[in-house]
Amino acid sequence: MKLITDKRTVGEVKEILKSFLTDLGIQIIEEMDRGYDWGFWIKFGNFPLLIQNQKDVYYSVIALHLSVINEKAVARLNEMYEKNDTLAVFELNRAFTTPLTGFSRVIEHGSVTGYVITKYIFPYHPGFTIEDLDAALQAVVSAGCIGVSYLKTIVDEVALERPHSI
Repeated sequence: MKLITDKRTVGEVKEILKSFLTDLGIQIIEEMDRGYDWGFWIKFGNFPLLIQNQKDVYYSVIALHLSVINEKAVARLNEMYEKNDTLAVFELNRAFTTPLTGFSRVIEHGSVTGYVITKYIFPYHPGFTIEDLDAALQAVVSAGCIGVSYLKTIVDEVALERPHSI
């Protein structure tokens, strides 16, 4: 088995991702380059997704941010964690866990206020294809749909937001 050590440049990766997104019919909302990272805000269906790449790493992260949008709903969500309601926490974890994606809780001022669903992609590697990107986008959005549906059964009000960063 031959190891492929040649990697694409940042410029090549940006152009490939733009081309793939265009070919998939996905709208690029904003292109960003903040010095320490770069990426694209895209709209995939009704979902705002971030494709982010930190400088000096050879992978990108696709992220979807789900926020609980009022104090009463945040309190209700955190009550499950505070009571150590293992069944409720298990159901939350199950709603956000897939074999293809990861998730993390968003904690502000000591309270869980949302979740970020993520998927790593490897566009610097020559074998990365449009199918890889499409599968990753669909995995994040699918997990997001399940997560939003479950959160709405618990707290009623959930928003899809553009986080500042992941």
